[in-house]
Amino acid sequence: MESDDLDVELREAMAEAPREMPAGGGGMTGRRGGRTPTGGGMTGGRGGGMPGGGFSGAGAVDPEQMRRVMAATQAISRTETELGLTLRADVASLRPVDRAALVLPLSGEEESVVDGDVEYFATAKWTEEGLVIEQKVDGGGRVKDKLHVDEKGRLVMEREIDALRGGKVKGTLLYRRKEG
Repeated sequence: MESDDLDVELREAMAEAPREMPAGGGGMTGRRGGRTPTGGGMTGGRGGGMPGGGFSGAGAVDPEQMRRVMAATQAISRTETELGLTLRADVASLRPVDRAALVLPLSGEEESVVDGDVEYFATAKWTEEGLVIEQKVDGGGRVKDKLHVDEKGRLVMEREIDALRGGKVKGTLLYRRKEG
């Protein structure tokens, strides 16, 4: 197969990512291991890329919510070996083999998607680079796919994944038209 192995690259990026939470807008602020001269320390509010508001004075992240965020991020990041793509004037439908079809208006409007116990948001729109489908999890990761057909008639998916803990992966997937 000519495609990049994005599943392996994503696991490696996650393993190499820094384990501390990003500062600013919630999450942990101030210097590592102590409070800043201006008070710093931990702040409330949503931020730091953590669901439920990151860390707050009221307590830690809900483990069940974190499990849902991780499951949803893994689901939207999964590299499909086979999929169907249907385009109409105003709608794109992406059908992976082992889960429900993702049907999106081509207006670029964000749609809420529920697939079993996985929930995320998605958009689709035409650009100069082709069809762009973006999926993101509230408090989690993001997947941006740019799709076009190459000179050999293959569907080319240029994929960018922003995963939990700052892991980033980019790669290209090539799909051949199914015969028969």
